[in-house]
Amino acid sequence: TGINNLGFLNLSGNNLSEIKPGTFTGLNNLYELDLSRNNLSAIEPGTFTGINNLGFLNLSGNNLSE
Repeated sequence: TGINNLGFLNLSGNNLSEIKPGTFTGLNNLYELDLSRNNLSAIEPGTFTGINNLGFLNLSGNNLSE
């Protein structure tokens, strides 16, 4: 129950500069994650580990490069 059943999470426009690996641990039902319009410049390996149902990830409007 509670946050573990969360299906959609909108963190857009929150001025986030980093997301640590393990932040989304336990969110097994998360299928949509919006991290757009933040100040993310890198995504560390393992950040999205465990979100097996994730079908949509929005990272637009950040400072990410390949």
